[in-house]
Amino acid sequence: MLHSASRSKVVMPVQQREKSSSLLKDNVGQVRTSESHPITVSFLSEPSDNRGNIGLCYCPGKNVDRDGVRWRRDLDKDLATLKSKFNIDLVVCLLSISELRHLGVKGSLEEACRRAELDFIQYPIIEMKAPEDFNSACQLLRRLSDAVRAGKHVVIHCRGGVGRAGTLGACLLLEQGVVHNAKDAIALVRKKRCKAAVESRSQEQFIAKFATSLSSRSVCA
Repeated sequence: MLHSASRSKVVMPVQQREKSSSLLKDNVGQVRTSESHPITVSFLSEPSDNRGNIGLCYCPGKNVDRDGVRWRRDLDKDLATLKSKFNIDLVVCLLSISELRHLGVKGSLEEACRRAELDFIQYPIIEMKAPEDFNSACQLLRRLSDAVRAGKHVVIHCRGGVGRAGTLGACLLLEQGVVHNAKDAIALVRKKRCKAAVESRSQEQFIAKFATSLSSRSVCA
């Protein structure tokens, strides 16, 4: 004869249920919007009455899930914050159009900057890499340095504003005479932005080459 055993209902303790619910929420990921987490800028040098400043930031307007964070940003609002809160005049984008699309940036970044009355330069660099063409990079850095000397506030961004943006930021510190060697330039960027700034050996080597080139401007002709 088969005997059916009655199954008692297992009730999870309240504290355990709350902990389980919290873990589920964490797995979904934290949502960061232009309202909940306004875009920020890491300035690399101290402000001056005569000249502008150099800043780094992550990609404005990105809409992507990455590293446990759900980015749901508004491009126009991010650019408006860069202009109104940080007095940015020029946005330098180091991403390709395909990478901007991959990050979920809606619409044209160049057109959005025009609407926000921001100057815009796009100079794509491959992720984790340094600029491929040294001479064209030198020309860009001179152009940005001239803008800073003319009192313009410049912000440089890549995906996270760490590797590629940090590399050009370090070179601009050298160009501006804020530091005088590659080691100090990298150290200052890591202090102002984050410890992971300037992410690869090739980026460190590019900064070292640029520092050496400053003693002979003909290298950057």
